[in-house]
Order: sequence, then C-alpha cells, then structure tokens
Amino acid sequence: SQERGLSVLVTLGRAGEGSLAALLREGADLVLTLPLEASEFLAHVEAIFRFKSRLRHSIEGNLARVVRKFETLQNEERLKRRDLHRDLIFSTTMGRVLVLSRSEFERYLTELNFEFSQPLENMRQVSSVRRLIEEDGLAHELPERSIEDLLLCTSELGSNVVKHGGGGQVSYGYSEREGAYILYFSDRGTGIDESFLLDALLYRGVSSKISMGLGFTLVLQICDELVMCTDLQGTQIIFKKKKYPSLEEEAAAEFKQALERF
Repeated sequence: SQERGLSVLVTLGRAGEGSLAALLREGADLVLTLPLEASEFLAHVEAIFRFKSRLRHSIEGNLARVVRKFETLQNEERLKRRDLHRDLIFSTTMGRVLVLSRSEFERYLTELNFEFSQPLENMRQVSSVRRLIEEDGLAHELPERSIEDLLLCTSELGSNVVKHGGGGQVSYGYSEREGAYILYFSDRGTGIDESFLLDALLYRGVSSKISMGLGFTLVLQICDELVMCTDLQGTQIIFKKKKYPSLEEEAAAEFKQALERF
C-alpha cells in the first residue's frame, strides 16, 4: 500500500504460519493474522502511515536544522578567514592596500568623482586611455614622474582587465581633498580567491588565469593607496597616486629647510 510517498508492506497469514520476528526481518511493516475484519485492517494500515509520516517529518526537520547549522558555521569560518586575510594584506603592505566587500566598495566609490570613463576590451583601448591620461597630465603640468606612474599603472592593470578579467572599464580623476590622482579599474572576471590574494599582490606571475592577478608588484611600488574588491562578480581596484612636487616646489622646500637650520 502507498500514500503521500510512503509505503507500507503488510503481511497477512494465519496463526502459526511463521514467527512475527522472522516476517518483520524480511521487511514487513505490519503483520496481521487472519481472519481479519476490513475495518480493522484499514485501521492498522492508517496507524502505520501516521507513524511513518511523523517519523519522516521529524527526520527531515532534524536534517534541515543540521544543514542550517553547518552552513552557519561554514559562513562564520569563511568570514573569519576573509577578515584574517584582509588584516594580513593591510599590515603586510603597511596600510597601502585595503580590501573591501562589494557593498563597502560601492559606498567608497560614491565619494569619488572622475573626469572620464573608457571601456577596456582590447589592448588598443588600453593604449588610447594611456594617451588621454598623458594629455591630461601635460595639460595640468604634472611632473614627469607623476605622469609615468599613472601610465605604468594604466598599462599593468589595464592589460590585466583585458587579458585576465574578460574586459571591463577604467575611470580617471583627481581628488582635491586627498591631493591624489585616481584610476578606477573594473573587470568581468571571476575574481581572486582571497586566500591567494596576498601572493597575487606580492609575487609577479603568481597565476595567469585569475582575474587581475598580475602586475601588482609594480603597481604597489608606485601607489600611495590601493582599494580593492574581488568576488565572483569580478575585481575592482582604485589606484591612488599623490602628485609629485614640481622641481620649483622641491627647490622651494629645500630652501626653506636650509633657512630653518640657521
């Protein structure tokens, strides 16, 4: 007999035809002795169905609670590892690299303003962005070192967006409050596993398959701050570089220091 996905095996026999224990061991859920009234038979079967139904619901409920508890513990452990890796990255890079969650990064991004945004789908577009940044730097009379650093960052991180991140975009601007030039890169890759992120930041060529996985060593040498977010939706990086003083500003600062010695 079957009902609501449950099954009951009923064995009917006359008294003395095999022992009860033997029949139950053979798989019977219920052993009834003939002769038997139909109403009594149905009552026995319904009782077995109720018992099996309650037992199934109890097992399913307990299993669901165990699964939820396991998932909660897994998530707590993942968050602990994530925070540990972020703290390690922050301290190892002497506070220059800050790794944020996507929601934290998006809030951070709203505070920034950019002069332009360009797609990065191929290396020609990377070269085009380099020209735009160089023209802007010359127009604002940036020191040559500042322009070179911005172009190097564009080449390294821009090529990663194209080659390893499935394409994306770059935005460029200047923060008066921080006195820094800003480059914002985003890609459509699968992100970097945070457990390997420290290696990706410190060791060139750690992997050619992970999103934004190369070029960090050079970028870290020239950046003042790097803010990033990486997950399965892609990697986003904000590169900040403060303007180098001009030769005239350096000379004025040295002259001031010389006067202070006397």
